[in-house]
Amino acid sequence: EGGWLAAGGGYGGSALGGAIFVRSGELKLYDTELLNNAAVGGLGAGGAPNGIAKGGALFVCTSSFCGPGHDGIATLYGKNIFKSNSAAQAADDPACVARDDADVCGPTK
Repeated sequence: EGGWLAAGGGYGGSALGGAIFVRSGELKLYDTELLNNAAVGGLGAGGAPNGIAKGGALFVCTSSFCGPGHDGIATLYGKNIFKSNSAAQAADDPACVARDDADVCGPTK
């Protein structure tokens, strides 16, 4: 009697960065193509919430999203192409400092 579902299901797993996840520090992209990537959060079980999905191609941590000590930045040089990426929860989320769209969640310069 009573497996783990008896007390309710587990939360769905998060999907942060369909291609690249930057925990801290600086990522430098030179003439890079990020195409057809996806961030899709896992399904929650037994009525539990689904996981969040941000940054279809690139997710960059900030203290407000990932906690203290996790501040990253992505610096884009040259011709960088983001095309046909998707993030299930792309929107204007203040925790995604600077940018939150189907391609990127987090700060870039």
